[in-house]
Amino acid sequence: MASSSPAVQLASARRETPLPPGAPFYRRLWHGWQRIARAFGMLLSRTVTTVIYFVAVTPFALGLKLFSDPLELKPGSAHWTSVPPDTGIDDARRGF
Repeated sequence: MASSSPAVQLASARRETPLPPGAPFYRRLWHGWQRIARAFGMLLSRTVTTVIYFVAVTPFALGLKLFSDPLELKPGSAHWTSVPPDTGIDDARRGF
């Protein structure tokens, strides 16, 4: 099923439409520029994404890995504090 919607054509794998044999020069020039711009855009987007990953995400992940335990996998202290025993009768009457 072929669709002529620009949105469908933009998302399709085959984006380029062949030029007719007698296409004017400006159309061939525009078609060539689109190919170059698309290739440059693909390269630039991948480069920028990679740089952002290594500059922002990687240091954050390393810091999180080295200085915290978000899943609480490491055994920690039991948070138990020893209380000295109370031996007097006044302490027994006063519960807390």
